Amino acid sequence: MKLFFPNNIFASLIAKNLSGNDEIKFVPSSMLSKHLTEDEESAALIPTTDLINHNDLYVSKKFGVSFEGEISNSYIYFKPGEPHINEISLYGDVSSLEVIITKILFKEVYGADVVMQILTDESNLENKNLVVIGDQNFSTGIFSKGISFADEVTESLDLPFVNFIAASRSSKIIEELDEKTKNITAGIYTSIETANIGENFSSEVVELFKANSASLIFELDEQDVEGITQLVRLPYFYGITKDIFEVKFI
Repeated sequence: MKLFFPNNIFASLIAKNLSGNDEIKFVPSSMLSKHLTEDEESAALIPTTDLINHNDLYVSKKFGVSFEGEISNSYIYFKPGEPHINEISLYGDVSSLEVIITKILFKEVYGADVVMQILTDESNLENKNLVVIGDQNFSTGIFSKGISFADEVTESLDLPFVNFIAASRSSKIIEELDEKTKNITAGIYTSIETANIGENFSSEVVELFKANSASLIFELDEQDVEGITQLVRLPYFYGITKDIFEVKFI
C-alpha cells in the first residue's frame, strides 16, 4: 500500500508504529489530496476540510488524527499590545484547514473578520498575529508562547477537532488501512513514554507529549466521526461554501 502522510511529528509517530512494509511518502499538507487523486491504489492522511473539494473520497470512521487539548498541529500567537485583531498571518505547513477554520474561529471567538495572508519568509514573522502550522512550533520551542489551535476549536465551536482524516479513492484500501491501524494507539503512547518522538525535539516537547498523550486521538469514535461531519459543514453555515455534502464514511 502506498501512503501519503503530512510531514509532521504526529504522522511520524504513526509511521513508526505501522505494521507492514508500506511505501510512505511525507509531503506538504496542501499537496496530500493531489497525490491521492492521482493514485487510485493509495491512501492519505489529508486535512479534513480538503473533503470540500474532494467529497468523492472514501473516509475512515476508525483512523485519523484528532486533538482534544494543549497539543496541536497549529498554534496561535498574538502580537503584544494590540487591542483589535484585523489581520492574521499563516506560516508553515499551511493547508485548506487552517485557511478556512482560522477565518471561522476568529469570527466566532473574537468577532473579527480578519484579513489573512500566507507567509513563506521566516524573516517576516516579527510583530504579527500568527497561526504557525506544523513541527516548527515544537522544534523551535515557541509553542509555549502560543495558544493551542485545537483547544480553541474544541472549546469555541464545541466540536472534536479531527485535523487529519484517512481517505482514499478505494473503499477496500480504507478497510485495509483500518485493519493495519487497529490498536496503533498503544504503540504510539509507548513511543512517547520512551521519548522516541524524533531527534529535533527538546526535553520540554517530550514532557509536553508525555503529560498530554491522552489528548492525542488516532483511533476515532462516534464523536470524532460527528466532528468530521460538522467540521466540513461549518464553511457552509458561515457562507464560505455553497453546498452541504455527505461524507463517504467506511
